[in-house]
Amino acid sequence: MAIALIAFVAFVPSTYALNMPLNGSWVSIGSGGTYGPEFMTAPNFFNLVSWDNCLNLSCAVTWDWTSTSNIKLDVTDWRVATDRFEVYDNGVLLFRTPYLRDNLAKIASNPDTAWADADFSKGSAILGPGSHSIAIRDIKIPRGYADGTVAFRASAVPEPSTLFLLGAGLAGVGLLRRRFKN
Repeated sequence: MAIALIAFVAFVPSTYALNMPLNGSWVSIGSGGTYGPEFMTAPNFFNLVSWDNCLNLSCAVTWDWTSTSNIKLDVTDWRVATDRFEVYDNGVLLFRTPYLRDNLAKIASNPDTAWADADFSKGSAILGPGSHSIAIRDIKIPRGYADGTVAFRASAVPEPSTLFLLGAGLAGVGLLRRRFKN
């Protein structure tokens, strides 16, 4: 039995790397989330193994991607308002979501609702082209709860030339409208 346990532990990777979708869809961790039951307890990193305390990046799950353009990363608390997170990129602290007072009465049924609500802690960052490896650590959970829930999404940021073309098109439509109005 002990040999089997040692063999199992020897073959379990210490880190898990998952591909990050760059289409703006929410990835969620927690009860009812994409990645199963809630495994984020303060002050642990998300790690897919509920019985393993993950206090440093060596055991954290990472969401990885390589991009040739800028990517916007959004992170929000959801379910019960009050979680607070640290977000790391390639092992470097990228940002912390702000501290908010406990508001256990606030419950969001989905990440979009939480993102729009000022009572849920959230943050964003624009990440430049290149390879990124995101890890998330729960640094505060709601009073009276054993674990926390986070949702995040990544989406491409339009390039300045695309924005210029969009602006020029809108200006042209405005000028045509004005001309036909006169």
